[in-house]
Amino acid sequence: MNKKSISLILSLGIVFLLLLAGCGSNAVATVNGVNITSQQLDEQLTAYKEYYKQQGMNLEGEDAAPLVEMLKAQLLESMINQELMLQEAKKQGITPDQKEIEKQIKELKDSYKTEAEFKKFLAANGVSEPKLNDLVEKQYLVTELQKKVTADVKEAAPEEALKYYQENKEQYTNPVQYEVRHILFSTMDKPGGQAKVEADAKAAALSVVNQLNQGGDFAALAKEKSEDLGSADNGGLYTFKKGDAVKEFEAAALALKPGEYTSAPVKTEFGYHIIKLEKIIPATTMSFEVVQPEIIAQLTDKARQEKFSGYMTEVAGKAKIVNNLKAEQKDTKKKE
Repeated sequence: MNKKSISLILSLGIVFLLLLAGCGSNAVATVNGVNITSQQLDEQLTAYKEYYKQQGMNLEGEDAAPLVEMLKAQLLESMINQELMLQEAKKQGITPDQKEIEKQIKELKDSYKTEAEFKKFLAANGVSEPKLNDLVEKQYLVTELQKKVTADVKEAAPEEALKYYQENKEQYTNPVQYEVRHILFSTMDKPGGQAKVEADAKAAALSVVNQLNQGGDFAALAKEKSEDLGSADNGGLYTFKKGDAVKEFEAAALALKPGEYTSAPVKTEFGYHIIKLEKIIPATTMSFEVVQPEIIAQLTDKARQEKFSGYMTEVAGKAKIVNNLKAEQKDTKKKE
């Protein structure tokens, strides 16, 4: 089990643990008589707020309130669905395979160099080792339910894959690319008045154009003079497709023929560039033979997802589900 897989288990499994801990009368929802409490929902919401905070998004304050309410509703729906899947797994006679669970946990432990690193990982996710066992166990039950429900889904036929390939060939096409070298004289974050910075950068760029006109080596000049840290060391080499570069840079590069360079500096928001077009890399399309296994797996997985989703929709239709949060939101809208 890799770290990506266990991260998914942790994110889904925390919900399972919260559901199992449900008790009391402050239920925001019930699934066949099993409560999901406001405390459980708030704990989930707090965890997601912290996650978004780490991504640079603040979900506190009045401005974020509508987004928080939407997130809260989505989280509750997810908790309801997960409780429903656990109940259905039990109904279908699916039981935990402790050996498999221990194997998955061992694979996770082995992916860390030391026991201390492993425990640090668990602590960062707010999960103890006993809880981890519960998380993996609950995810195992859901996975086995999915396997059982979709066991009769056949692998997509080569003919289906070919049809998809022909209708979506752009997904397997690499567009035309342009390999250029460029020398940048930056006008950003430099001391002195902006007018002087601009004038100095342009003068330096014109000086390089003059050296090139006299037979100077573009790559060598780029290594020596370019202020673009990302490309200077490799002689200013930069490969891009349409839409990747700022419009002034792209327009100037595309106007050149291979081997030509701009006779005057090109001004962009970054400064002044001298650009040389090295070569045009034609568009290429991966053959069907190369991508066939990927497409077959993709179509088969989609069919399984659709089968399981339809199955759980039927299960939900027969279940007794009460979503008090949804009812509260409807009442609030009526009052408004």
